[in-house]
Order: sequence, then C-alpha cells, then structure tokens
Amino acid sequence: TLTSAGKDLHDNFLKALAVREEDNRSGIVSLNQQEADAAHTLKKQLAESSARGKSVIFIRDRNSHGQEVSGYIDYAHRLKTEDFEVYFSGKKRLLPRPTDM
Repeated sequence: TLTSAGKDLHDNFLKALAVREEDNRSGIVSLNQQEADAAHTLKKQLAESSARGKSVIFIRDRNSHGQEVSGYIDYAHRLKTEDFEVYFSGKKRLLPRPTDM
C-alpha cells in the first residue's frame, strides 16, 4: 500500500514525493505521458528484469543544529528500507543520511 494514500499534504515537496511513490515502489520512474505509455507496455518485462527505474532526489536543508545538510537520495531504495509514514504525516523531515549518495 502507498504510505501517502489518504494524506492531506500541504507541502509541495511531499506532494511531489507522493506523486512518485507508486512508480518508485513498482520500479517504474515518473515519466511524461509518451514515455509513461511506452513504460506501461514494457511493465511486464521490467518486472522480470533486475534493472529497476528510480528517482534520485537532491535535498539541501538544515539539520536540528542549524548546519546545512545536502545530498542525493535514492527514493526507491529509501522507500524499501524505511517507513515513510513519519515523512508523509509531517512528523519528520526527509534529510540525506551518510549512507545516501
């Protein structure tokens, strides 16, 4: 199930993450309509393939100590390894970790 489903998201960043959540969970990247149509046709092949689509997110923010933190996050990987409920509910901000890119 989608973590963002049913959430009343006011933050534009969280709205963008919610739009991309299903595609990243399934391995299909968010694409324009023409690319999305082609991707839909190839979905069965991609499901059997080890190559998965993903979104990479660049984040620049400040941590709780006021220090600038920036980095690239593999969104599909983080969705698999972490519960995004805290981010979509607004309880926590998504920040890069040392294990991210």
